[in-house]
Amino acid sequence: MAMKKVMHNGKAVVRVEFTVFDIPGHQAEVEEFMQYLSTQPAASVRAVFLNIDKIKFSGIMDYYRQKAMDAKRGCKAFAFVGLQGLSKVMFNFIIVSAMMPMRMSDTEADALDFVTKD
Repeated sequence: MAMKKVMHNGKAVVRVEFTVFDIPGHQAEVEEFMQYLSTQPAASVRAVFLNIDKIKFSGIMDYYRQKAMDAKRGCKAFAFVGLQGLSKVMFNFIIVSAMMPMRMSDTEADALDFVTKD
């Protein structure tokens, strides 16, 4: 996973680009982000997630829903880039059930605009 801070509209955003797409490897990347999130002040992290559409989603949705709930404390705004088809439907369910500022975007630029809006 490549994780770095970028500036957009004068605000810091964590850009998370997933690089492992099998379920165990991907879960390790998610745990790495969750560890980072746990060290940040409440409601402070703005993040954009890339390459999430390449993950094999079968059997992982309960895991994602739980991680979304765990992330609620540190979340300022999250956006997921490039989801298509069934993965888009499944992530929409997670976004609605988590009741936090998350959005699916077609482009990284749109995602950055969303997470930096106050």
